[in-house]
Amino acid sequence: MRKKRGNDRTEILLENLSRIDNNIDALDRSMSESLNGLIGLAKTMRNAYLDNKQRVGEARELIAQIKAKN
Repeated sequence: MRKKRGNDRTEILLENLSRIDNNIDALDRSMSESLNGLIGLAKTMRNAYLDNKQRVGEARELIAQIKAKN
């Protein structure tokens, strides 16, 4: 009977280790997806910043032209 209990414990341990391994894999995938999302967001924000920087430059140029005419 003791030997059987030991085997049951070993089976339970192996099942738990398998679950832990699966959870680690799921966490790894989730973190990878989150990181890819953050990288995409950073690229979008950088493009928006560069766009706005260009527009501000154009607006300043236009203001300078208007001031030069007056």
